[in-house]
Amino acid sequence: MAETKGWWGRNWTWAVPAGCLTLAFLFVGAVAALLWLLVSGVQSTEVVQEALARARADDRIVEGLGDPIEPGWWISGSMEYSGGVGTADLTIPIAGPDGSGRLYVEASHEDGVWTYHRLDAKLESVPGRIDLRLPPE
Repeated sequence: MAETKGWWGRNWTWAVPAGCLTLAFLFVGAVAALLWLLVSGVQSTEVVQEALARARADDRIVEGLGDPIEPGWWISGSMEYSGGVGTADLTIPIAGPDGSGRLYVEASHEDGVWTYHRLDAKLESVPGRIDLRLPPE
């Protein structure tokens, strides 16, 4: 009498690839979720929100990019905050319907207040930089 194969013996040819694909999808999903948490966490910081608010309120930037102005998803640089003291050195990509550019932010935090040492924008369509620490001329 012939020996009957068990479930694994009959199905391993599709079970192994399906298991590997499942693990790969879970890994990719976990990495994507981690990146989303990191990006959304940085975008919600007070420094980024203030820089975006100043850019959106500046007529020169709205004229160059159009409205609405939205941040890009990949903010680069560094931010440190501990015990009420912090620093930020960030480059924030921004874009509107008519173009794109970057915000450059250097700030320090002390006594509950962020002080902006640099806050300017460089647009692809406008030569030079626009200083957002000063009121528009």
